[in-house]
Amino acid sequence: MPAAASYQYRIVADQNFIVATRDAGYRNLATALAELIDNAIQAGATCVRIFADCGTPSLSQIAVLDDGSGMSAPALRMALQFGGTTRFNDRSGQGRFGMGLPNSSLSQARRVDVYSWLSPEAASYSYLDLDAVANGKLRYIPRPQAVRVPSWAVEYAGPSGTLVIWRNCDRVPTVEKTALIQHLHVNFARMYRYHLWDGFRLLVNDQQVFAIDPMLCDRRAALRGATEFQTPLFYTMKVPREPQRTAQVRVRFAEFPIAKWHGLSSADKRSRGITRRAGVSIVRGNREVAYGWYFMGAKRKENYDDWWRCEITFDPELDEYFGVTNTKQQISPVPELEDTLSKDLEPMARLLNSRVRATFNTLRKDSPAARLAVVRDRLLPPATSLVSSSCVSVDARRKVHSSGFQYKIEEAASSDDSFYSIRLSGAKLIVVLNTNHPFHRHFFQNKYKDGSNERYRLECLLFALARAEAEIKNERELDFCRRRRIRWSNVLATFLGN
Repeated sequence: MPAAASYQYRIVADQNFIVATRDAGYRNLATALAELIDNAIQAGATCVRIFADCGTPSLSQIAVLDDGSGMSAPALRMALQFGGTTRFNDRSGQGRFGMGLPNSSLSQARRVDVYSWLSPEAASYSYLDLDAVANGKLRYIPRPQAVRVPSWAVEYAGPSGTLVIWRNCDRVPTVEKTALIQHLHVNFARMYRYHLWDGFRLLVNDQQVFAIDPMLCDRRAALRGATEFQTPLFYTMKVPREPQRTAQVRVRFAEFPIAKWHGLSSADKRSRGITRRAGVSIVRGNREVAYGWYFMGAKRKENYDDWWRCEITFDPELDEYFGVTNTKQQISPVPELEDTLSKDLEPMARLLNSRVRATFNTLRKDSPAARLAVVRDRLLPPATSLVSSSCVSVDARRKVHSSGFQYKIEEAASSDDSFYSIRLSGAKLIVVLNTNHPFHRHFFQNKYKDGSNERYRLECLLFALARAEAEIKNERELDFCRRRRIRWSNVLATFLGN
C-alpha cells in the first residue's frame, strides 16, 4: 500500500482527534484542574499553587505549579502525549491512563506550556497548541528545550517541580473571577480533604484551601458537628485483575444535629454544606471522584435527605467494579456492585430519612409561631365552636375555653383539594398541610425552611385562619367555610401554575 494511503488510515486522525477530545466530559474547571493536582501528588508534591490570571471577567490564563519530583526531558515529552505514561494502569496513585495532562488542559485552553525540572539549574520546556495541530502544522510533541523557569514563578519554585500554564482559556465560563475562585476552593476542599488533613498544601491565588468534610463529622474539619450513625459497613471483594487477592469497600453514614442546626438561616445552611448537598461521597483511595445519589435503589432523594450523609471509600484495585472514568469525576458501577451495596444502603437511607422526618415533626410541635399563638390566643374571645364540640369531650372544651388553644402544624397527603385543613385533639388546634397541594411544594417543602422568618410568618397566617374557623358555631357556617377553603385552594393552585 502506498505511504500516502497508509497515512490516511492511521489509528488516530490527530487533526480531528485533538479537537474532538476537548469534549471529553470534564464537568467544570475544578475537575479539569484536579488532573494536574493528581499528577503532582503522584510525583510526591507537598504543595501545589494555582494562579488564575484575569484579562477579562473570566480567566484567560491559569498556571499550576508543584514541588514534586519533576520530569526529565523524555518524560516531559511523553507526558504531553495522549496515553503517554510510564505508569499505565498503575493503581498506586490517582492516574492510570496517561490522559490527564493533555486531556484536561485542552478541554479548557487552546494551548498548554509545560516546564519541568529535576534541579534548579535548568528546566525542560515543551507545549501543545490546539490550533497548530488542527491546521496540520504540529504533528509531533515538540522536542523539549532547556530553558529557565519563568521569572514570575522563581520565588515559588522548589528544587524540583513542574509548571503547567494554560493559555487562551476559551472553555472557562465567562463569569466573575471571584465566583470561579470560590468554585475552585469549595470543590478542591472536598475532593482533596484527606490529603489536606495529611499536610498537603493547596493554594489558589495565594489563598490556602482548607478541607471540607461533606459528612460534617471529622474532628479535623473546621465545619463539623454531625455524628456517625451506627457502625461502618465493610465489603470484601476480589481484585478483578488478581482474584486471589481481595480489597475492601467501606461505607459509613453521618447524621446531622437537627435540633441544633434547623434554626439556622437558609444562607448559613448552604454555606455550611447542610442543604442542597444530599448524596454520597465516593472516595477512591484518598481522593473524592464522584458525589451524587448512588446505591440508593428505589429510594428517591427528598429534602429530608439533606440532613444525613454517606461516604463510600474503595481501593483503586476495585476500579473495574465502580467503573471509574479516565477523567475521575464520576462512576458507572457494575450491576453486581449496585445490587450488593443498594440492598444495605437503601434500607439505611429510608431509616435515616424517617428519623429526620420524625425529628422535624417533633420540632414543629414547638415552633416559634406556635409558641406565640399560644400566648396571644389568651387575648382573644374563648372559642366554643362546632368544630371542637363535634369531636372533643366536655372537659376538653372547658379546657379550651379557660386556657386557649395549643397550636401545631402537621403535614400529610390528602385527596381533598384544600391546601390545609384543621383538626382538634384535646385543646390542641392542628393545622394539617396537604403535601399534595402545590402550596406545600412551592413554599413549605422547597422555599421556606424550618426556622426562617418567612416560615414563621406563614405559620402565623395559617394559625390565624384555623383559629377563625374554629369559632364557627353552626353547621351551615362550617359547610360554607369548607367550600370556600376548597375554592380558594383551587384558585391558589392555578396561580402557582398547577
